[in-house]
Amino acid sequence: MKLSLFQKGLFVIAFVLTTQIGFLVFYGWLLKQAEFLAEQEFHNKSVVGRSNWVSTLLFVNNLAGIVHLISDDPKALQIFNASKQSMPAELEGLHEVVKGDRRQSERVERSSSLISKLYSILEKAKVEDGKSSSSDALKRLTNDSLMPVWSELYNLRHEILAADFAQYKINIESIPKARLQRDNAVFILVLIDIFAAAGLLYVYTHGLTSRLAILVDNANRFRSKQKLNPFVKGNDEITELDRAFHNMSESLELAQQRKQEFLSMISHDMRTPLANVQASLEFVLDGRQEKLSDSTQEWLSRAYENVDTVLSLINELLEIERIEGSGLELVYSDVRLSDLIRKAVNSVRAVAERQSITIVEPRLSVYLKCDEDRLIRVLVNLLGNALKFSPPGSTITVDCKKTKTWLEISVQDQGRGIPAKLLQEIFERYRQVNADDARKLGGSGLGLAITKAIIEAHDGKIEVSSEEGKGSRFVISLPVSLVEE
Repeated sequence: MKLSLFQKGLFVIAFVLTTQIGFLVFYGWLLKQAEFLAEQEFHNKSVVGRSNWVSTLLFVNNLAGIVHLISDDPKALQIFNASKQSMPAELEGLHEVVKGDRRQSERVERSSSLISKLYSILEKAKVEDGKSSSSDALKRLTNDSLMPVWSELYNLRHEILAADFAQYKINIESIPKARLQRDNAVFILVLIDIFAAAGLLYVYTHGLTSRLAILVDNANRFRSKQKLNPFVKGNDEITELDRAFHNMSESLELAQQRKQEFLSMISHDMRTPLANVQASLEFVLDGRQEKLSDSTQEWLSRAYENVDTVLSLINELLEIERIEGSGLELVYSDVRLSDLIRKAVNSVRAVAERQSITIVEPRLSVYLKCDEDRLIRVLVNLLGNALKFSPPGSTITVDCKKTKTWLEISVQDQGRGIPAKLLQEIFERYRQVNADDARKLGGSGLGLAITKAIIEAHDGKIEVSSEEGKGSRFVISLPVSLVEE
């Protein structure tokens, strides 16, 4: 079944929520059980308390009645009447407490009946008290009528209390067990919930991150032109992205192959004929065969310069593709830095003299372990750009400085400068400060890209600082480990 990442995430969330809801339901059931036990405990205490109170009230009532029979004490009669009036409410309260228990309700009903009978006996004794002596009435009352009722009431009270005491004892023993069971159940459920959620999240996130790691590795492999990892498993967006990435890689490989074929065609079918044309023009311009007119000389010179420009462009295209393809293979040798700079300056000296531009060379004399031809090309590129954008009569300064970690070679001009927003972009392929520069001043926009690649191949770096209207300063930093005193 195909599930998207969103659906998988919903499943994880739903599982966690379901376990939480189940936990809450179970915990609610445990609380309800605890509440039931607490209600039972309260019920038992209420039954015992009301039974004891009814018994006490009945005892006081009967005692007051007997005292009144013996002494005709009005206060005893008052107590008897007051307790007799409150007895129905107390019996009703006791009956209300035990109404859920059939046997206890029967016992309370029987007790109410006996209490009514007891009151009848006492009332009858009060009437007979006027006909005989108090001692005879009391003796007859206790022997014939009162004691059997009292005995049965005592037995009923004992049964009521015994039943509730037994249940109360059970509840007292059950409550700690119930609490322990509740705590253990909560602890176990929390552990299950944590481990289940953590396990599910681990499976989900591990499957997600491991496949994303493969995509990241594929991106790095693609950048370094290595073979990609096999397709990731699954049926979600990551799988689709991986397939798209592989398809893109295959398309780019095909495009790269066609580009290489095109460059090979340029190298063979264009560069060789142009080189022959350039050699022929150079031979004619030397004037060894016959003297040329001024107009012919001018036209042939322009043709020679145009051919040279096209050949330079082709060579730069081939160079940048070689750099990005198989990389640069440097040929190291020990070179005096001053000689290397002088060779680069000599390559552009004729152009500088035509524009009346002065090039100042440094005095630092150290030996450098490097690829001489490529570093000369770097300096020629920087000097050529400086000459291209410097006004006549200005100065270009080449300087060198050695620090603890770098050997810095700088080229500074007094030209028009570079806008701040383009300072980092000028090292990109085909990038120029002004779109009209290629048409007016020539150049392919590849020189600085090649320059940066050569410097980085030497484990160095190149930086630029500029202020519009005041000129630019390019700084090449090479590791001091390449310097030999």
